[in-house]
Amino acid sequence: MRKYILSNVFLFSCILNAASQKANIDSLRIDSLKKQLTNLKEKNRVDCLNDIAREYHYLGLQKLDSLYKYANEANREAIKINYNFGIAHSLLKLGFYQTRAKKNAVAAENNFKEALAIAEKINDPGLLGWVYLLKGDIVDQSKNPPIVETWKKALEYFQKAGDEEGEAEVSNWLCFAYTAKGDYEKGFPYCKRSVELSKIERKHNISWGLFLADFSFMNISNLYNAAGDYETALNYLRKSKENNSGWTMEDMVGTLFVKMNQPDSAFYYLKKNLNPSKPFSKTLLGEAYLLIKDYNNAFPLFQQAVDTLRNRPFNASLGRGLIGLAKTYDGMKKYKSSLKYAKEGFSLVQKRGDLEQILDGSLLLSRLYHHAGKNDSAYIYLLNYMTLKDSTHTKQLLWKLNNFKNEAEEAKKKATIGFLNRDNKIKEQKLKQQAQFKNFLLLGLLGLLIIGFLGFRWLTLKRKNERLANEKINAELHRKASELEMQALRAQMNPHFIFNCLSSINRFILKNETEAASDYLTRFSRLIRMVLINSQKSLITLEDELEMLKLYLDMERMRFKNSFDYHIIFTNTVDAGAISIPPLLLQPFCENAIWHGLMNKQGPGRLDISLSMEGNTLNCIIADNGIGRQKAAEIKSKSAEEKKSMGLKITTERLALLNQENNFSTFYRIEDILNENNEVAGTCVRLKIKYKESVEEMV
Repeated sequence: MRKYILSNVFLFSCILNAASQKANIDSLRIDSLKKQLTNLKEKNRVDCLNDIAREYHYLGLQKLDSLYKYANEANREAIKINYNFGIAHSLLKLGFYQTRAKKNAVAAENNFKEALAIAEKINDPGLLGWVYLLKGDIVDQSKNPPIVETWKKALEYFQKAGDEEGEAEVSNWLCFAYTAKGDYEKGFPYCKRSVELSKIERKHNISWGLFLADFSFMNISNLYNAAGDYETALNYLRKSKENNSGWTMEDMVGTLFVKMNQPDSAFYYLKKNLNPSKPFSKTLLGEAYLLIKDYNNAFPLFQQAVDTLRNRPFNASLGRGLIGLAKTYDGMKKYKSSLKYAKEGFSLVQKRGDLEQILDGSLLLSRLYHHAGKNDSAYIYLLNYMTLKDSTHTKQLLWKLNNFKNEAEEAKKKATIGFLNRDNKIKEQKLKQQAQFKNFLLLGLLGLLIIGFLGFRWLTLKRKNERLANEKINAELHRKASELEMQALRAQMNPHFIFNCLSSINRFILKNETEAASDYLTRFSRLIRMVLINSQKSLITLEDELEMLKLYLDMERMRFKNSFDYHIIFTNTVDAGAISIPPLLLQPFCENAIWHGLMNKQGPGRLDISLSMEGNTLNCIIADNGIGRQKAAEIKSKSAEEKKSMGLKITTERLALLNQENNFSTFYRIEDILNENNEVAGTCVRLKIKYKESVEEMV
């Protein structure tokens, strides 16, 4: 299976290179090498012949005869002069020719074995890297080590030799292999490295380098796609356009829009990419029609794709087309035909190890067997779906948390270095001031001895100026200390908030509510991204704060089974884009209302957030119809585990520092809401933020 994938990628890349605007760069380099060849002798001539063969390596199947011509000539001349490096290099190209052009695995294996022996003898790590990379094409996974292990050996040798072109290529294949089988954590470092290496300036096979750059973006896009972060996946696909290689990836962009439930955008890209000679493009467009339940348009696309792929030797996407056709029949309520194609498609995707299609096929077969009254079979496929789904989500969550942890540790290191640099600058400044003080003091004493009264007066004025300067320095140091304390308090909000969200996700997973967990995790990833961006700022716009608050409240509604509603109301004209407040200021009050007021309430709950402006004061009222503070306190005192409201505690400390160090006043008051019978009917928080002119300067 792996060889078929590599063959398809290779053929596609050859077509891509031929169509690329920059493919002629390689042709120009070949012409230049051929001109040099006439004046070269012995080792230099052999090296030049091998370089020409290397340039023909990735220019397509139609150029393999030229590759053989120059590699064979290099081999003959290298043997004559006993030039081991030249012999090994030419054997690599001859082995590649036997693999691609002649399909002769035995001859290719002999070439690679001989090249490996020479490379080990002369101890050339770069040459060893290329031996293991090219040898990967003929690895038989039933007898030899898996292809991934072969590529890993190649990577080690490339890194040792400092061959970044070889490292870029093998990193791409390793990322592709791990991502294809769902091992995202292992694939991520290779994807990240291949993206970094896509920026290097290549000396050989320029057009192939452009393809590898695009391939690296595609791989890391697939990684974020698998993790459910479709926006980041889309951004990496858009980056590939900067290379102008000709690979637009419109089919992948369209597929992402299908997953993002944006049919209009999906149709735009998929119809633009539709090609009668590419049946897979019809399959993707058919999936977009399934999104809007347009089975009449989806059916002919899937049928044509399946009919075409059945007649091709390499039909890697046939299984996906069959499952799409089965889904179409299912939508048309033709369950017998649907079951037939679903079984055939599921068998193919299972052999390929296509995790996403296996999940779709399992769920579809479970539903179809249930329609057929075969509940035992339906249960088996449903159990298979649930097992794979749980496993997939666990891997995705681990990968995202691991990635987040690595980024957080990196940010922490940078912050520590920043603090150390700042401390060093302060110390240097103090030492300079002390040195200046000593110099001026000596001059003052000399002046006092020379001019008497005038010197004494000058010294008095100097000391006065120094006192003022020291007061200014102390004030600046105090301001910086307060700012650092404020940053630390903001940083405390993130782990507190993330802990609560992860607890909710864990609850869904433990209850096997996989669909809800998936939806919750998608919202959580968006919210975390916003929190990470906004928590770096001292102030954000009210508009951004409300967007984060809506995401949080939607997640809490999901967790508590829609047991409460919320409303955000502007009682007069409020320009949310022009008003700046500290990040995550409103969320702790809403969290307190939900957890202590609404969660313990019998019946539907309601949370109202009212915003209004009075002059330069922003008024915010957060009201709930919960059980009130007194009953909440009684429940809390009876609880076996008494928890402190960390969110409100941290928020109170933030507001205290904010009022102390900045020129605006912010405070809040919590009170009970009474009904007509003077009974407690909820809790109300009144929050006031009064701005002064210095607020605009801080934003």
